[in-house]
Amino acid sequence: SSDLRLSEDPNVKEFQCNVPLDKPVEEFMTDFVIKNMDGSTVVRECVYRHLLTKPRTISLLTESQKYWYGQGIYDWKLVVEAEK
Repeated sequence: SSDLRLSEDPNVKEFQCNVPLDKPVEEFMTDFVIKNMDGSTVVRECVYRHLLTKPRTISLLTESQKYWYGQGIYDWKLVVEAEK
């Protein structure tokens, strides 16, 4: 794995943090939307490991995934902190 920051990654054209979603999940913000030099867009949601099984977390992440899939973006993944 690479330790590059998004701002230093030559494959990243631009990125946004805390991107608010439109309806139906207005109360949710996606952590990272990354546009790559090749024209692809990826979405990354950051989640604390201890929240992964919480019903509210599951609901929000499910809605985020549905939202981005609806936008035609299928490279949607979770980022979870490393186990200690």
